[in-house]
Amino acid sequence: MNKKIILSVFIAGIITFCSLSVLNYSFPHASSENHEFYSEKLDPNLNNTFIFGSSHVGTLDIEKINKIITQKNESYRTYNLAYATDYPSIRYNTIQEIIALKPSLVFYGISERDFRTTEINEMKIDFNFLKNNFLFDDLLRDGFNPQFMIIDSVKRTLVEGDFTEGTGIQYSSYAPFWGFSKNQMIIISEAELKRQATYFDYPEILENDVSQNKQVRYLKKIINELQNENIKVIIFKTPMPKSYLENLPTSTIEKYDEILNEISNEFNIKVYDFSEKYTELPIWMDLTHVAFNANSSIYSEDVATMIISGIEV
Repeated sequence: MNKKIILSVFIAGIITFCSLSVLNYSFPHASSENHEFYSEKLDPNLNNTFIFGSSHVGTLDIEKINKIITQKNESYRTYNLAYATDYPSIRYNTIQEIIALKPSLVFYGISERDFRTTEINEMKIDFNFLKNNFLFDDLLRDGFNPQFMIIDSVKRTLVEGDFTEGTGIQYSSYAPFWGFSKNQMIIISEAELKRQATYFDYPEILENDVSQNKQVRYLKKIINELQNENIKVIIFKTPMPKSYLENLPTSTIEKYDEILNEISNEFNIKVYDFSEKYTELPIWMDLTHVAFNANSSIYSEDVATMIISGIEV
């Protein structure tokens, strides 16, 4: 029995490493802390705006956004400071470095996953995909949660050979923590979106009192510190496809809306809602991300319009 457990844990470690490697390849990013960007001297003659958020924000075409904005107002530059594992509690660790760069506006891209009660790096891996393998019978009885998505991603990446091919990662000086990989540029089919929806781990917000949610508390701290420095904050709800939204728990939707309404009222912040704007459009790289693709540029164009509106107010 002990040998079975040891072997099972060893295989679990391999799977975890592979899954994290796939995530890093799909969404290459640099550590946000102690990054050279914070020591840069941004042009004092320009008004700089920053975009915060996770990978849902990372796939924005920041070069296109800046081109649209400068056509309206040449004195503004926008930096996308998104990174793949962002949560408000992580973002708060660099808020003083952000303030020191003196942005005029901050746009924060938010989705339900930012407030999930269990953060992704705290979740257990599920081995139900191997339920017919005797090695995992006892572990399954101990309540491991399903995470077939991890294995499916690893299988498809390794079998199709993408993991070993040249990455062709693209970088922008206006997205210091983000790299654009080949995977982000591929638009998948509606059938593939529906397939991914069958095994996705949808976020849950379990607190009865949303003000007790850890990420809500940190988001409020971020906003408070920015506003204390006269830095305007605008929130936008990031877009999702229909296959995701129709499977999202109703309780999560309700609490998500409650959180953003509370924050909007408490801090007098405008919230733009892109969450259902592109549900039917073929612009998705996976179940929760818009592709970095010319055919998906509507997301970046709309964000640029939002930034222009924020500047002009």
